[in-house]
Amino acid sequence: MEEPATMTHDGRPRGRDDIQTWHLLLGSVALTLFVNWYTNEFMLTREMYQTMLGAQLDESRIDTIFESFRRGQWIGYWGTPLFVLLRIAFVALLMQLPAMMMMWDIQTSRIFRAVTVGYFALLGGTLLRAVIVANRPAGADPGYTLVQVPGSLASVLMNEAAYRTPLFTFLNLVNPFELTWVVIVAELICREFEGPRGRVYALVGSTWLALTSLQWAITWYLTRAFA
Repeated sequence: MEEPATMTHDGRPRGRDDIQTWHLLLGSVALTLFVNWYTNEFMLTREMYQTMLGAQLDESRIDTIFESFRRGQWIGYWGTPLFVLLRIAFVALLMQLPAMMMMWDIQTSRIFRAVTVGYFALLGGTLLRAVIVANRPAGADPGYTLVQVPGSLASVLMNEAAYRTPLFTFLNLVNPFELTWVVIVAELICREFEGPRGRVYALVGSTWLALTSLQWAITWYLTRAFA
């Protein structure tokens, strides 16, 4: 006699999906490639380099930097599939370890799938920012426009002159796209985990906070190093 399939909270057989995880992964890679292409072609233009570096470097030096960047783009394109896979796998593993320690009955593949779906929200934010920068009004501060994330706490609570400060850098990471990622990942895990939703949101939220703090530290260090 066959055992009855284990069902999720919404009545689906646990672990079965209409869209396979590898389809989602391929979609995230394709969208990442598009976002990278758009950023390179319409945001990081020669005019942007001139605006950002014109006060420090002469024309020939800027041309050299720009051409070197253009030649290196193809390395980034070829490496995109591996980058996306490693990024999603790292985040999934970061959540799986405490879940295993707490004896949660959830497969690593389900967490990986949830993180993959959530990644689309982050890509949407990156694409929107690239579109805004590419269509920035004349006279806008290019430094602020490059780093500012639409709808972030930094854009709401702080002025443009503070965009180089550590507080702005951190609050800039608290934005609708990051929070949407938290909600998507948590809700998808809740569909598989038979336990309090608060525990799932605590796990996903703490993971997001750890990743955000790490990203803030790296961004701030690079900003100081190349200032």
